[in-house]
Amino acid sequence: MADRKEIRVFISSPGDCNPERDAVGRVLDEMNRTSGERAGLFFNAVRWQDLPPGVGRNPQAVIDEELGAYNVLVGLMWMRFGTPIPGGANSGTEHEVERAIESWARVGKPRVMFYFKQGSPEDLTLIDPEQLQKVKEFRKRLQQVALVQDFHETAEFESKLRIHLNRLIDHLRCSPSDQHVVPESISKLPYGDFDRDFREVVAPVKIRDTGGLLHVVFGNIADVHSIPVVIPMGQAFDFWQRGPRSVLAAFETIRVGGRLFFDDLEQRWPRDQRPRAAGLGQTKYLKLPKNTQNLPGIMLVVTTRDLSTSKKHYGLYVNTPIEGVAS
Repeated sequence: MADRKEIRVFISSPGDCNPERDAVGRVLDEMNRTSGERAGLFFNAVRWQDLPPGVGRNPQAVIDEELGAYNVLVGLMWMRFGTPIPGGANSGTEHEVERAIESWARVGKPRVMFYFKQGSPEDLTLIDPEQLQKVKEFRKRLQQVALVQDFHETAEFESKLRIHLNRLIDHLRCSPSDQHVVPESISKLPYGDFDRDFREVVAPVKIRDTGGLLHVVFGNIADVHSIPVVIPMGQAFDFWQRGPRSVLAAFETIRVGGRLFFDDLEQRWPRDQRPRAAGLGQTKYLKLPKNTQNLPGIMLVVTTRDLSTSKKHYGLYVNTPIEGVAS
């Protein structure tokens, strides 16, 4: 492996796709002896079973912490969708895919490759109609943002994966840092007049995985432009919690594609696709088209469970630890 770039391939699937999970390992081993060796790449399969045990808010949180950065997510589903994560997504696979897509939107990796197995098992009693319906609904949501592939037998999947990974060789040889400018200094400002618009109280924090910076701002967060903005949200990601003293009120004047900011977000992320009780720290990144502040996107973060019910400040977040964060 000397002088070869490691390509970490994370395999995400419910438990009924074990033959295909094994097939991923076979394909990667083959590529390490052929096209990967010629391209200076070493493919390393990453499975949650290979991660060290630990303690966290829940098992999925431990997986997220131990997993680290990776280059490709290979996702698989057949008849089973999985079980809900406490305070989070409807299954571990859904959670992992959503995180990967959000990361791809921000930093250009990992590449998401998702495959759905077709056909019925020999033993029809193994089919759980409720689980199968969830798989269909997940596929429908995923197809809105991604190109997915179908297969019927393990051998067909193995062949498709081999072809698709070989087509990605040139892309994988290039680091995302080749296309993304990473600030060299922790004190670098996101744009020229940033220090005049906002009074810096907390030093910028560097994000380990992306090299980006987080700036805590005190002032009108709606003055931020040209960079992603982090918005504190309640547990249901409800945009209607935006009274005159709320952080969200600052975005009322922004227009996205001719629509009011929050009207656009309601269409971009429909309520039936949002978690009803997200846990503290859960995030959702939404890319934005052309808008009056030239924001490339926003990151919604659940920061508090406390929403004021007082009529005099409807929509005010109580005990919210941040006024607003720009990255």
